Amino acid sequence: MKRLFYFLLVFTAIFVLSYNVWYFTLRQAKAPAWQEVLLRGGTLIDGSGGKPYKTDLLIRGSRIVAIGEGIKSSPGARVIDVSGSLLVPGIVATWPGLLPTDQEQDEFVAAGVTTIIGGVDGNSPLDVKKYLNWATRSGLRINFGTLLGMGSLRGMMLTPRQMGPTDGVTLREGIKKGLSEGAVGLSLDFTKLPDAFWSWEEIGKVCADLHPVPLLVVNFSDEAYSEAGSLLPALQALIRAAGDTPFRPYLKSLRLPKSASASEIRAIQTELERASTTGVQIYGDLNPFHLAGRPRYLFDTAVGRFTPNDLIIAKTPPALQDLIGKSLAEAAREQGLPVFAMSQQLLGKTIQIEVEDTGGEGALAASPFFCWQAGYNSEQEEKESTIDPPNYLELLGQTEGYFGQLPLPEKVRRLTFLPARLFGLEGRGRIAVNSYADLLVLKKRGRGYAPDYVFVSGRPAVIKGHITRFKAGHVLVRS
Repeated sequence: MKRLFYFLLVFTAIFVLSYNVWYFTLRQAKAPAWQEVLLRGGTLIDGSGGKPYKTDLLIRGSRIVAIGEGIKSSPGARVIDVSGSLLVPGIVATWPGLLPTDQEQDEFVAAGVTTIIGGVDGNSPLDVKKYLNWATRSGLRINFGTLLGMGSLRGMMLTPRQMGPTDGVTLREGIKKGLSEGAVGLSLDFTKLPDAFWSWEEIGKVCADLHPVPLLVVNFSDEAYSEAGSLLPALQALIRAAGDTPFRPYLKSLRLPKSASASEIRAIQTELERASTTGVQIYGDLNPFHLAGRPRYLFDTAVGRFTPNDLIIAKTPPALQDLIGKSLAEAAREQGLPVFAMSQQLLGKTIQIEVEDTGGEGALAASPFFCWQAGYNSEQEEKESTIDPPNYLELLGQTEGYFGQLPLPEKVRRLTFLPARLFGLEGRGRIAVNSYADLLVLKKRGRGYAPDYVFVSGRPAVIKGHITRFKAGHVLVRS
């Protein structure tokens, strides 16, 4: 009898809590008064890098219509006191694959992301118009745009390794069609097939004389970033190709090895500066892995590609858990084995490895054309390479390291306005009159910030920390 009493007590408590959460969320989502919203008394960081200031902000429909003190709202408008909170633009993030699932979109808005650019892994649907129409009909919690994957284009050829004259014409027409139908740029991944079959000469042939000049997102192989002396030649080849074609090069997840010498870093900085003087501006993003988690691989695909000291054992079967947190080299020393012998023992055992291959990219963070991103694979993709989802809002609260020491307005700019600008997203990434109302109401929490409200195109995707059912996201097309 006593056990039954406690069971009923726990069940009732869970029911009441769940009912309150769902009742609150549904009541707020169905309320008609979100056509006009006045946020009163917040501290505005607008995304430009300028100083924060206290202000009111008025949203009408999908746009911001007024910013200033003492704004008057219309009768029936929703008025929210946001004193003590930050008002910042919604974060603009990249995504390797297709449109995120509803659950993934919920995870993004809960993390303060209001806009996603997909297809950065070199793969995308070739019928961009049909794909974006489908995305619109499916209902979006976030804003979504896509790149046109050069890997998908190359994959439609019968023999991807050989490109004849007629193939070049076909691929060129495919690029023109995709861009005209709304793709915000092109993407190329040198780490996966058939993407890696592209040469810069071939890219020059199919991209020549495109107007306006397209953005080309380039993913170098991990070896280009981790092997000594590999990044500079790859960077020089990219710059030469962009100067000959041209296209606007965007380096995805640029990083430098932890072991990079001062002379190597300076040579890369010099190459970037020289490129700018010749008319080739290198855009891109830096991936602060020390804040978002290291890149992770299956042991069987990572061993032999990276040095044993840089392979950190992250996940193992229960019998090998004492190896977690150790490098492959360290584990071999403790077992009294050569690294090769240790590797042979671990092959085929479903072990995940984190690669300690970054550390020098802070020297490049001052570049005005590098935003911050932390790419990771969707659940639908093959799990060869994964990375834990980044906590962008924790990044805003960091105070240590180069990235953490930058002023808060500059951190916000690197996550919002700068990526929106690089991808040509008009009216996104900045809080200004006539801009789309993609914005966050943030409160300080622990080491970072937490969203009290998240607005996507003027509608609340998050209310008081609860995800709503609003689907107010827009499909974004090349401007």
